[in-house]
Amino acid sequence: MPKEELNIGQVLDKMFDRYKLNGKLTEAKLIQNWPRIVGPIIDKHTRKLEVKGKTLYVYVNNPVLKNELFFQRDQILGNCNEFLEEVLLEKIFIGD
Repeated sequence: MPKEELNIGQVLDKMFDRYKLNGKLTEAKLIQNWPRIVGPIIDKHTRKLEVKGKTLYVYVNNPVLKNELFFQRDQILGNCNEFLEEVLLEKIFIGD
């Protein structure tokens, strides 16, 4: 029985699934493009970004900005998923 031929993209997708690397790839894409997703002011005050499961953790160094981001969670989440071109994130946590 002949083996199924896969293109390089399919091979990489299978590898990422097998070794559970999709979360880290998503995190790296968000970190690299965070200024484009949220703008320079929020980026300037962001201390750390993490993706755990389907939750994005955003840590900022400004309490007023933290409060503002809390009210903009849905918009930020939508912008992130739009950037990733699929719904990979379901929740967002804003911390300091």
